[in-house]
Amino acid sequence: MQSVNGSLNAVPFADMPSRDACARPIFAADTLDRASFLSAEPRAAAAWRAVQTDSAAAGVLIIAALGISTTAGCGSKSTPGRVNKVRRCSLACSWATQMGGEMERAGTLESAMTAEPRRATVHGQGKPGALLEYFVQCTSPRLLPPGVHVVLLEILAAIDPSSGTRTQPLRELLEQLRHAAPRAAIVLVDWPSTRELGRSMEERVMALSHTFGADVFSTMAVARELFASETNATARSASVDSAPTWSKWMVSHLFETFGSQPNHPNSHGHSLLAQGAARLVLRR
Repeated sequence: MQSVNGSLNAVPFADMPSRDACARPIFAADTLDRASFLSAEPRAAAAWRAVQTDSAAAGVLIIAALGISTTAGCGSKSTPGRVNKVRRCSLACSWATQMGGEMERAGTLESAMTAEPRRATVHGQGKPGALLEYFVQCTSPRLLPPGVHVVLLEILAAIDPSSGTRTQPLRELLEQLRHAAPRAAIVLVDWPSTRELGRSMEERVMALSHTFGADVFSTMAVARELFASETNATARSASVDSAPTWSKWMVSHLFETFGSQPNHPNSHGHSLLAQGAARLVLRR
């Protein structure tokens, strides 16, 4: 059930597009697991215990996906390796929509949460071009569904790299989320901008994860592993200087090719986000 203004509301499993509706490469479970950084903070453990208890009582697992243009589906209809003359955005193939389908394909939630299968609902809000301040100001109750159990944040590309205090809005947003949904578990779904590809941002995000008890799914960690696997198999003789770095590999394989500054995931990137986020929640 789609709504206007680039948002996706109350999408039950039954309303998810079929497997053939969107390009859907399969990423290895162990690769996704190694890119999922589960917080060891007591706050995170308490939040996930509350998720189990509250979703069992409600009979449904309520997931909110908050993000910018990527969550609104931009790039999701873009074919890897093909230059697009127009930007293609599709809510039906966005990572938030696909995530519900991934959880449905997993069968039930019983593997990680309960012996009783239950329904899950994904609520998505994608705001193209939004700054983090938008989410800080509008966190509750406009963006969070009542009784939300898990909040997924895809907003790291909105951090201003020119600011010396660029992570401060993220800190404020996490504080707002804790206030608005004190029993919810928080997951940072890390889709970076191309200017932020590197370890420094990951280190900042991991520090925030520990501080606020949030889990992190890192697409950069996946890209590094896939690049290493591919280059070990096909380019053992290439010199380090002539071989592309993992970040260039990520841009060419997982980013939409549009304009001079790629920002959004292509269809494979959206599938990566969906599968990684779903697996992290199911493991928890």
